[in-house]
Amino acid sequence: MIIDSHVHIFPEKIKQDRSGYFDNEPEFKLLYNSPKAKISTINDLIESMDEYQVDISIICGFPWAKPGVYKTKQ
Repeated sequence: MIIDSHVHIFPEKIKQDRSGYFDNEPEFKLLYNSPKAKISTINDLIESMDEYQVDISIICGFPWAKPGVYKTKQ
């Protein structure tokens, strides 16, 4: 059994344009400022799990500083 013990997923709108989420979010900017840094949606995660035969992924919330980000509906 393969378990991925720490993953983050984001809405499609953040994946498409992450730049609007850097202001006052130093952790997000640190991890995702590089265009090489991959951002995954739930569908990306499932595809990756299937590809690499991962049985379980534990999705962790992201530590957003601004409540408006994590309370926004897709």
